[in-house]
Amino acid sequence: LERERIITDLHDDVGGGLSSIRMMSDLMTQENTDDKSRSVVFAQKISATAKDIAQRMHTIIWSLNAENDSVENFAEYVRQYGVSYFEDANIKFDCEISSEIPANALLSGIQRKNLFLVSKEAFHNILKHAGASRVQVSIKIDNGKLCLRIHDNGKGIQNSNLFGNGLKNMQKRIDEIKGTIEFSSDNGTLVWVCAPLLIQKISSQP
Repeated sequence: LERERIITDLHDDVGGGLSSIRMMSDLMTQENTDDKSRSVVFAQKISATAKDIAQRMHTIIWSLNAENDSVENFAEYVRQYGVSYFEDANIKFDCEISSEIPANALLSGIQRKNLFLVSKEAFHNILKHAGASRVQVSIKIDNGKLCLRIHDNGKGIQNSNLFGNGLKNMQKRIDEIKGTIEFSSDNGTLVWVCAPLLIQKISSQP
């Protein structure tokens, strides 16, 4: 199953992006060399696509590395991504990571990957649709579950169709790891995710 997931991830996330780069490169070679503006647009799209592929590859590798299984590692990964993602936007990003997360709390690779991609999709929706000026994220453990809360101060979910398949994909990813996800409009959009800690490290006694 893990091999199939890796193959699917590489095909969808990397293969699709490389195909886009190849298509845009072909279009550039067919353009009139005097039309510099269109060439610049294609070059910008290629650069953005290459950057996205690199980030997706990093996520796949990160999710496969067992050294990253701790909840603390996941929380820090989400925090760093959020800081970088909203850095150039006029949106203030805050991430509160509970100090009570035990060092022996673990997540599997598929849990970490799906939870991160849900966070990433939520960030994308905020930047593209919400019209928000602030994003607040909190990560904690409650009753043996990892709880992730993403709240913005934008206009809220006025029409679920506005996000296309984004919300459906988020729900599908959380269902895959037997978690729960809720969306609500509360002075903005609130995404509330909880996932069971399927793996727990038991500390050995001296």
